[in-house]
Amino acid sequence: MNTTTPSEISKAIIKLGTRLVSKPQFTFVDIVPEMYSIKNECYNNVEYKVKEDGGKIQYGWQIWEWPSVYIEAEFHAIWISPNNDLLDITPKDYDVTKILFLTDLIRKYENRTIDNVRLPLKDDKLIKDYLEVAKRVNLISTQGESPNNPGITTVNLKRYEYWISLKAQLQLMLQNKLSEYDLCFCKSGKKYKNCHSKSINWTF
Repeated sequence: MNTTTPSEISKAIIKLGTRLVSKPQFTFVDIVPEMYSIKNECYNNVEYKVKEDGGKIQYGWQIWEWPSVYIEAEFHAIWISPNNDLLDITPKDYDVTKILFLTDLIRKYENRTIDNVRLPLKDDKLIKDYLEVAKRVNLISTQGESPNNPGITTVNLKRYEYWISLKAQLQLMLQNKLSEYDLCFCKSGKKYKNCHSKSINWTF
């Protein structure tokens, strides 16, 4: 993946931030994982850190960027030390040493995944389709967190596999720096915007 921590707080990032909080405040926060910290378990990691060393948990959004493609806000938790230092103690999937963090004083983690919020950096149908497909993959994969929803079952497994496969194809096109005006991944000989972009089964 080409996703990383933004190098600066751009206009697009500020625009994304205003969708999430009324007065966005961004801070670059160092990543210093604890030995017990687990990837993708920031809430549990910080809660344990608070019990061990004091301080408090701060909810918010870590901002990721795929340069020239999209920016993404992922709900997250960091640790505020007793001296009010900010640290991200959760390991990352990406090779980064700090995150861009947007404080959220309203939302809290309540045992339900909060979906990522994404914003395309270009007016390109390929990017927009990719982000919508990614959203649908996440929706199906997290439905099992609801007590009344069994998550990925034989009923929606086919839908899930469809979206996963399509996401991989679109992601590969983006990694190759292609756009809606380039040939479609299916090798039909048509431009993407005139091919799969028109045939995606959004009702599936």
